[in-house]
Amino acid sequence: MGVVMNRSDLISETKREIMVICDQNKAKMVGEVPFDEKILRSSIVGKQLTLSFPNSPGSKAVSSISNRLREILNLS
Repeated sequence: MGVVMNRSDLISETKREIMVICDQNKAKMVGEVPFDEKILRSSIVGKQLTLSFPNSPGSKAVSSISNRLREILNLS
């Protein structure tokens, strides 16, 4: 089982609690997506985040998570 944490930078106490739950359940932290206004903007206009705002923190996080999932699933 893997976990992707959305808006991971907003509430540090919640992040710590999620990490504890992951450890207790032997779940991998696949990645974290920080709060990024560009995510909302791309959603509103119906465009793919990684194409619309490739250098935004959210876009970089999503790309990193995608790469990590490919590794975990041996799809590289």
